[in-house]
Amino acid sequence: MLFLAVFLGYIAEWRLEHAIEHKREKKFTRMLVQDLVADTSELKRIDTLRVKREILLDSLIFYLGKPDLNKHARRIYELTDRTDNYESFLRNDRTIQQLKFAGGMRLIRKDTVAAGIMKYDNFIISEVDWNNRTEANRIDKYKETRYQLLDAQLLNKISKNDTAVIQYKLLSASPAQLNTVTGAVFQVRRISETCRSSGDTAKQKAIDLIKLISERYHLK
Repeated sequence: MLFLAVFLGYIAEWRLEHAIEHKREKKFTRMLVQDLVADTSELKRIDTLRVKREILLDSLIFYLGKPDLNKHARRIYELTDRTDNYESFLRNDRTIQQLKFAGGMRLIRKDTVAAGIMKYDNFIISEVDWNNRTEANRIDKYKETRYQLLDAQLLNKISKNDTAVIQYKLLSASPAQLNTVTGAVFQVRRISETCRSSGDTAKQKAIDLIKLISERYHLK
């Protein structure tokens, strides 16, 4: 009888622990879906900003190719001022961080979901975050090289909207210097496209993962 009582106590404790972990599993999956929904919204927002900036970068490259640059000095300054800022995608990783570093992944008992979570996490780290860092480096390079053609004081006034009395004039630049500036703009344009492409892939992966989690855990 004592053995039976101990055994039944063990079973009751196991069931209670199992119920608690199942409840935590559902909580984590709901939180993860919320994070993924936020990710897709942020990716859409960043994509829209990138498209707008790429149009401006195309215009800047166009004007930098004109034979008489000073005729287009004002436009070149204005476009430069509007294309040196950027926003990178920052995902909502509160749940994934908890799952990865607090032993939470063991709670995700459905293998396909656990695999999907790790694949999404790895893609963000290896592709999206990497491209974002590359973009930041190229924009820093662009900011440095533009002063071979643009007057720093004048550009500073434009950035502060202090344009009441401004004579737009470019610096005398050699063909090699002009080519360096144009190339820097072009590289920013290219990495923006790459970031959008990886962002589109990340967005689709997030949507697919939301669908998988919702189906496997019967979330509404």
